[in-house]
Amino acid sequence: MNTYLFIAYTILGLINGFANYLYGYGLSCLPVSTGGLIVVLLTMGAIVIALHASSDRPANEYNTQYYMGFAMIVNATLINELTPPLIKLMYKKLKQGITYSLVMEI
Repeated sequence: MNTYLFIAYTILGLINGFANYLYGYGLSCLPVSTGGLIVVLLTMGAIVIALHASSDRPANEYNTQYYMGFAMIVNATLINELTPPLIKLMYKKLKQGITYSLVMEI
């Protein structure tokens, strides 16, 4: 593996780790029902529920914490959806052929 691929993998790994952090922290701020809807990518339905749901939230949770958790999960989903195109762009820019061994190194 050359140096440029190693650096690119490291950056993508950090981005993916950040997305996982956002996802995990966001889920800790949301009730299970809202988080479940987001996980199955019903984002539009989850927005409606998030704006109008008050009965399934814990009593000690503030609105700012609830909306921050919701925003973190949506951003983590977007980052995770952008990772495969970024990997393909990285291969294209580095003029690297995609081989089985290279995929296994990722």
